[in-house]
Amino acid sequence: DVVLKTRGRVDEELIQTMLLRSMKQAVYDGDNVGHFGLALEAYAHFTSPIRRYPDLVVHRALKGIIAKQQGKKAVSGAKNYTAEEIEQLGEQCSMTERRADDATRDVADWLKCEFMLDHVGDTFEGVVSSVTNFGLFIRLTEYHIDGLVHITSLDDDYYHYDDVKQALVGESGLRQFRLGDTVEVTVAAVNLDERKIDLLLDKSMLRGTKGKKVKVRSAKKASDKPTRFDNKSRSDKGSRSDKKGNKGKGGSSSSSRSGGKSSSRGSAKGGSSGKTLSLNKRGKR
Repeated sequence: DVVLKTRGRVDEELIQTMLLRSMKQAVYDGDNVGHFGLALEAYAHFTSPIRRYPDLVVHRALKGIIAKQQGKKAVSGAKNYTAEEIEQLGEQCSMTERRADDATRDVADWLKCEFMLDHVGDTFEGVVSSVTNFGLFIRLTEYHIDGLVHITSLDDDYYHYDDVKQALVGESGLRQFRLGDTVEVTVAAVNLDERKIDLLLDKSMLRGTKGKKVKVRSAKKASDKPTRFDNKSRSDKGSRSDKKGNKGKGGSSSSSRSGGKSSSRGSAKGGSSGKTLSLNKRGKR
């Protein structure tokens, strides 16, 4: 109901993100408790053609069940798992999935930081996507990249973190920053090694009203600003042109490269006792 009611709103993505954050992390488990979102009493992780290890566990377990029903002793790829094995596999698959997610997130953060190196000093419109006791995370509207406005840079007042309202409230009571506020920020610095983007709020554009729009007053649009990628492209084109002009004349040319810097669910049944076992994923995806 919440998702449907927020459809089409300017803060739709933000609300959906907060809903996901409020859910428990998904884990693979040996107890088949069904699927809450789909209102199913029994649910198995079984995707194809994408095959994760939990999918293979389900495939092998199903082969084992079928082989047992048909009275076959040995079938290639079949496996009769015990309850203990299923539990261990669930823990292992949960761990490796979190590890893969962390690696993916780390690479994505690095690429986002590399991209934003070309936009240090540029001004963007953004939305407060997260509020913490050490500052505000702002999601740039144009690129959907998050950066941090540290609380120490808010030097016009002394701010307190209100975790219930998800807001930084000024001690004077004149100003506060809440989840969903629209602000204007400038990219102050990018740390590629630490995967961090530092932002500064435009003091003239500070707003205390939730969701109020701001006018972006950037002297030059970020999209119009040449980047290192543009310079590399022009350099490569020039090099190819030189090669073409020197072809057949005994001349040689080398292309100069400019350095570029720019963020399951399965149900396994089997076992000698015929007891139903499962490898089930619970929680948010």
